[in-house]
Amino acid sequence: MDNFWRASGRDAMELTVLSIAYPFEAVRPDMGGGPGQVLGMLDVALKKRGYRSIVVPGGGARVEGTVLEIPVLDKWGKGRVTLESRTFVRSAVEEILQREPVDVIHVHDLDYVSCVFGAGPPVLATLHLPLDSYDAGTFRPRPHVYYNCVSAHQERSARHVPNLFPFVEYGVPVDELGVSVPRQDFVLALGPICPAKAVHLAVDAAAQADVPVLVAGTLLPYRSHHDYYLRKFAPLFNGTNRKFLGPVTFETKRRLLASAKCLLVPSQVPETSSLVTMEAYACGTPVIASPSGALVDLVEHGKTGFLANTVDEMCEAIGRIDDIDREHCKYVARTRFSLDRMVDDYLALYETIINIYRADLTLSSDMEETRPTGTMAD
Repeated sequence: MDNFWRASGRDAMELTVLSIAYPFEAVRPDMGGGPGQVLGMLDVALKKRGYRSIVVPGGGARVEGTVLEIPVLDKWGKGRVTLESRTFVRSAVEEILQREPVDVIHVHDLDYVSCVFGAGPPVLATLHLPLDSYDAGTFRPRPHVYYNCVSAHQERSARHVPNLFPFVEYGVPVDELGVSVPRQDFVLALGPICPAKAVHLAVDAAAQADVPVLVAGTLLPYRSHHDYYLRKFAPLFNGTNRKFLGPVTFETKRRLLASAKCLLVPSQVPETSSLVTMEAYACGTPVIASPSGALVDLVEHGKTGFLANTVDEMCEAIGRIDDIDREHCKYVARTRFSLDRMVDDYLALYETIINIYRADLTLSSDMEETRPTGTMAD
């Protein structure tokens, strides 16, 4: 990438990426869900490599680059951005572009594509969510707006998306996750407390296998999540072998992952990827997951963990977890799911998109210069 900028007559320090966040999660490299965590890690990595990062995030941001926060959305929102937030993003982008030489805009929520389309620089929109989560008209062709998926599984259902670039698989800070702690006799579930993640199934499987279970995760401010917590989740924690820890820091998360017998991921929705699965592998911890979406590709059945359709199958897999080679899990994390690989892949995408954009500008300029200025005589 550095060679690209030097060949273009620019120093590597001059690459500026403007990132627009998914508005319903905090942008944090150390915790959170897919979009916020990925943007946070990209932001830190860009700064470390000497590039410029500007971030327009949701509330609760912790980033290295310049920040302009999106107004906090209705805490009982239904997962749609508001007119207020769209207006803010559009104004923020216009203000930034007036004073900053932005090279590429990276959008992590498709509701904001319309806010930045035609603003000037080319746009990369990353599809973090399942394709059926987006409105039918979302993917109409727009000049210099490009898309990418986050897994091969997701990409297989995205053939209808225009200007689709190769997927960029998530990555995690493998070296930072490595910690030497004794293994303990408990299983772990880690993630948002909501119906889609179905963490209660992990608690049921651990009870059936007669092993202690720890659950760590965030209860987000959505009514359906609170209903799930009160009706299905909280009533399970009435015994001595199960404990809900609530949200945890990065340090606590890596110690939990490193010391657990295994990680349970009983998701009931077609996952586009799974950062926590990759984090578990980095800690040498096998994963037992439902065969939902990209989890089928992330979990090598019998090698890095097990795929399980039911609570009974999860219970059986817990009993076989010592068959998994933990060093192989670490090897998979290093060779497939490293943060450096993800950053390199995105930098390569930025380079390609910027080259296309500049070539189009040059072509348009040449056509303007050669266009006749007079009119033909009769």
